[in-house]
Amino acid sequence: MRRSTFLLGVLLLLSSAEAAPQFAVEVTASRLNVRNRVMGSILGQVDQGDRLVVTAQSGSWLQIDWGGRSAWISSSYARRTAATIDVVTASYLNVRSGPSTGYSVMGSARGGQGLVVLQRRSGWNLVQFDSRAGWVSSSYTRPFTNGGSSTAPAPPPASSGGRSPAMQATAAEVEILARICKGEAGIASYENKVAVAAVVLNRVRSRRHPNSIRSVAHQPYQFSCYNPNMRNRLYYGPIPQDCWRAAREALAGRDPSLGATFYFNPYLVLPSWARGMTRTVRIGTRRSDTHDFYRP
Repeated sequence: MRRSTFLLGVLLLLSSAEAAPQFAVEVTASRLNVRNRVMGSILGQVDQGDRLVVTAQSGSWLQIDWGGRSAWISSSYARRTAATIDVVTASYLNVRSGPSTGYSVMGSARGGQGLVVLQRRSGWNLVQFDSRAGWVSSSYTRPFTNGGSSTAPAPPPASSGGRSPAMQATAAEVEILARICKGEAGIASYENKVAVAAVVLNRVRSRRHPNSIRSVAHQPYQFSCYNPNMRNRLYYGPIPQDCWRAAREALAGRDPSLGATFYFNPYLVLPSWARGMTRTVRIGTRRSDTHDFYRP
């Protein structure tokens, strides 16, 4: 009887832990299996750069919220990261493909589930939902607080790069910046994506270029996803999570380009205009994903 009571208490404790967000992690592997239990069957996969809410830990395994249910990932391929987390206050909450009730339902988040917020827009939040991004109404969520903060703490970034003043941006401008990261550095490293976003912001700060993200993005023949001849290929479609994250990181002031306002792939082209400029840094080592960054 005592043993049964003890086991029941343990199960109740575990089930309550499953519902409580603790912190967020970022996936560091190119692909990471999500399992139904420790060393269990594979439910799906998450990509590098995806952010997940951790609800419990068992040895080297992390329990996460996965599309409205609990699942497990190996902590060897994830690191604790700063992220804004909202908690669902309704018994369940529809996750939609766009920011209104007119969009299709992708799934539902359960009451008490923590969601990593990627973007906020007029009463709707873009959140990480399993391996996808979807929209939820902010009327049915509240900020998760842990020690008085709604942002999970993270260690200082170990990556290299310079710093620039932080810049405010509207939700539409963040999307433009993230889409440029996708179009210009979609297969390149995360560092390259942040550097490309930083180039856009450095142009906004420069007197040689327009003074808004939208205007810089639409300069003729500068950024492929906004060139009319490439629009159908790169403009439409979902934006990868690491591109959203790179855009936000550049807006926060990180600048791996070291103040550059131009870049190109040196394996594919060597423009004449580069001869009169200063190369600040090269990011990448392969023909397909290298950029040289330049400033006047």
